[in-house]
Amino acid sequence: MANNAPTFIKDISTCAICLDYYKDPRLLPCSHTYCYNCINQLTKSNQFTCPLNDGTIINAEGISKLPMNRTAKDMAEFLSSITQDYTSLKCGNCATNKCTYWCEKCDSYLCVTCSDNIHSQKILQNHAVVPSNQKPSSNICSDHPDEKLKLWCVTCEILVCRDCLLFKHKDHVYTSLQDIAQETKLKIKLSLQPIRENLEKTASKIHSIIEEQHQHYEATTLEIDETFQQLYTSLESRKIKLMEQLNEYRGKEKSLLERYQADINEQLKAIQAREALVQQIFNNNDSIQIMKMRKTLVDYDQTIDQQYHRIEQGCTFSKAGFNIGIDLKRIIDEYGTLKTEDIMLNPNGVQPKRNYISLNLSRPSVKNSTYQYEAQRGRGYLFQMQKPLKIRSVQLEASIHGQIAVYVVNNTGSVIKKESFISNDTTMKWTTIPIITELNTGYSILVWSPNTTGQFSYQEGDNNFRTVDQVCSIESKHADINHDLSIGEQLQLSLNSYSIRMIIDIEQ
Repeated sequence: MANNAPTFIKDISTCAICLDYYKDPRLLPCSHTYCYNCINQLTKSNQFTCPLNDGTIINAEGISKLPMNRTAKDMAEFLSSITQDYTSLKCGNCATNKCTYWCEKCDSYLCVTCSDNIHSQKILQNHAVVPSNQKPSSNICSDHPDEKLKLWCVTCEILVCRDCLLFKHKDHVYTSLQDIAQETKLKIKLSLQPIRENLEKTASKIHSIIEEQHQHYEATTLEIDETFQQLYTSLESRKIKLMEQLNEYRGKEKSLLERYQADINEQLKAIQAREALVQQIFNNNDSIQIMKMRKTLVDYDQTIDQQYHRIEQGCTFSKAGFNIGIDLKRIIDEYGTLKTEDIMLNPNGVQPKRNYISLNLSRPSVKNSTYQYEAQRGRGYLFQMQKPLKIRSVQLEASIHGQIAVYVVNNTGSVIKKESFISNDTTMKWTTIPIITELNTGYSILVWSPNTTGQFSYQEGDNNFRTVDQVCSIESKHADINHDLSIGEQLQLSLNSYSIRMIIDIEQ
């Protein structure tokens, strides 16, 4: 394997078993990735155990069904292409010495001697000579071999030449290769910055919380020890049982926090590797290569964004405290209990965990259907309630690849809250979009997507209000939406003859 790739890039492109770039990488349920052949070679007794000792076990018959990690595959293939071994190539002029340079004008690999001799002539001194491993990607149009790829078709999202614009891509929107490459560089470079900053902040918080947890459990241990010293003889067995229970809580919650921290560190590592990869691509100053890798990089950003949303949901851990019974003589055999408090930790901070319930707005006992999504229309529900509801998220059953937006509209038709989510899956499934706001009577929730390739699940119905529970009734609504709305924009809601499948998560 080549050794000139940055460490972060090699880490996400290298199999931990064979220590080489991935070949047919397969993704395990534990999120670790290995080469397909490596997994088979380590399978023993019809089972494969993850080498990283996380407890994941795959039966032999399930190995072939493991999904391919396409991001890892694309990264490995890209690194293999840019770390090609040029030491075995001979000079295209003398055919004797090993090549050192590539000259685009000469269209040849050259050794040092031949390159100096050829380009010593004044008329050839303006040739662009680069090291062999920095040879630019081919910029010849496959449809028009006499033309170079110098333009980007915005409509079709592919590289084109001037002749392409006269025929196959006539009347399409286009821009120059340099402009779109520069725009892509900037977009990719800035896309992960907010997530990275939040993850770094959260990682710092977790370190402090783990220390606080340690001190808390140390203090609780001391409290238990001092209490039981006074009743040592009669309560020794009970003391041991409580200490075992406390240590179990400590180990479990510390492990939970450390796993959460490990998840964040892994994503930070992936982001750093991704940034290093992007920087290496940019350093090559190869616009063709940038655009060829564009989809892979953008898809990888979306994958990281999805993983970040999972981390953003936080982890719940407990604090176990010692509680002394009231009548010690009467309850001596059951003396002392451990009181726990559930706490939510996420990138927004630490707070007591609240209980939530899910309110299914879908029509019961009605057959589901699917409908092609309309980019010009948002759909949802108008609410009539006896008391306000505090919502935490909206779930939508859909198969949309791309942006999904949720808007909360007040009783005057003004958008007062919005959240967006990037879906990276085209399968029909429930997608959760976090949105925290208070829902009052007369308010509406609408979902919208600019993508027309997906579908959503709906049920036939009518325009009447229907009761969801004892405090909430809803009416199906839709509104014309032709762009991503901003806070304060006005909407005209109309009656809708069918109901989309939606669930809202609310605080109890």
